[in-house]
Amino acid sequence: MKDRTFLKGRGKAGQALALALIMAVVLFLAALTLPASSSVSPTTNARVMHGTERTGMISSSSAYTSYLPLVFKSPPVPQVVATVSLPTAECPNAVGTNAVSGYAYVANSFSANVNILSGTGVLATVTTGDQPTSFASEPYSDRIYMTNLLDHSVSVFERASVVTTISTHDEPFAIAFNPVYDYLYVTNLLGTVQVFHDTTAVADIKHAGWPLSAAVNPHTGLTYVGDWNNNCVIAISDTQVVATVDIGWRPRDVEVDPNTQIVYVSNSESGTAPSGYPKHNLSVMSDTQVIATFTTSSGSRDVAVDPTSGYVYAVNPQDNTVTVLHHTELVGTLSVGEKPWAVAVNPNTGYAFVANRDSDTVTILRHGVIVATRPTGDEPVAVGVDTLNNYVYVANRASEKVCDKYDVCRWRCHPTTVTVLR
Repeated sequence: MKDRTFLKGRGKAGQALALALIMAVVLFLAALTLPASSSVSPTTNARVMHGTERTGMISSSSAYTSYLPLVFKSPPVPQVVATVSLPTAECPNAVGTNAVSGYAYVANSFSANVNILSGTGVLATVTTGDQPTSFASEPYSDRIYMTNLLDHSVSVFERASVVTTISTHDEPFAIAFNPVYDYLYVTNLLGTVQVFHDTTAVADIKHAGWPLSAAVNPHTGLTYVGDWNNNCVIAISDTQVVATVDIGWRPRDVEVDPNTQIVYVSNSESGTAPSGYPKHNLSVMSDTQVIATFTTSSGSRDVAVDPTSGYVYAVNPQDNTVTVLHHTELVGTLSVGEKPWAVAVNPNTGYAFVANRDSDTVTILRHGVIVATRPTGDEPVAVGVDTLNNYVYVANRASEKVCDKYDVCRWRCHPTTVTVLR
């Protein structure tokens, strides 16, 4: 019996030795993919380096954090695959997408219609209310909602058709769908937030201000509304305001990371804040508390979150830069094209797309690093990502301000296009 136990123990030791040898070989091969320099900043721990990305078990050192032992190539950098003409569209200002249908919706503010695309083809052009403005997609559904600013309504789409229209208060602007309560939240520029269940009004939350943005925490059910005029964020649970958080000067966009539940707020005019007011252009919240602020530009407009990697991108139109965070840490501020206006992320690939309005380009980033710049049409102003098929849609506004001899000015729209990348 003792001899059998001894032999059995030797067998286990042999297996352990073999396993150790295999791990040593894997670690050696993985080490070959690491950068030669040891001066890499810890903030680059999840970035793409020389075209490779490391995932798997975490191994830390003072120089970097690597992900071992799996090694694989980054997904291909998206290319421009089509330029789609929209002859009936005038001055698009937003792109919405639906993850179930894979459709993209381009809202045209001056022609009061929406172009619906799938892949590189236009499926339909649908007449809507006056000045369509913002989108919110319903999770796990082919339904998408859109506000009509001057028509005081919300258009409800299912795939390529408007199935109903919801009447709202004056000037509905931002919109968000809350899957916890199955509610639709619509902000009105006269200072209210309306709550709907399906098409039925449930509550009317009055708040004097100018709410330009709304986002939802899909775990807690908190809805966050950025009040541009009162420099705060309103947190709503169900139909009740549970907190009003001082945030920064002129909050323009609010986004929630669904994985970490961290809330990111851009402050659009921080550089012109009066004496005594905060100058930071980015605020970071957890629940209803500000946990970090960053002053990296004179004002940020749009924010986009990559929930897979934790990278966050905020565009700074006045400075021609993009500020990059990783969770709550500042990675850096990068120079991009002129007047970066909008940003969107594809969580499937980790690529972020920044529309540079005055450069007619889109800057592509991944894990905090610029990887490419692609041409677009004239004056790209909005970006949407189809996460079902990995198409990226950049709407080109193509407009100019024209003034007469009395200095009465108006915007003139030129033929509109959408640049499609994949």
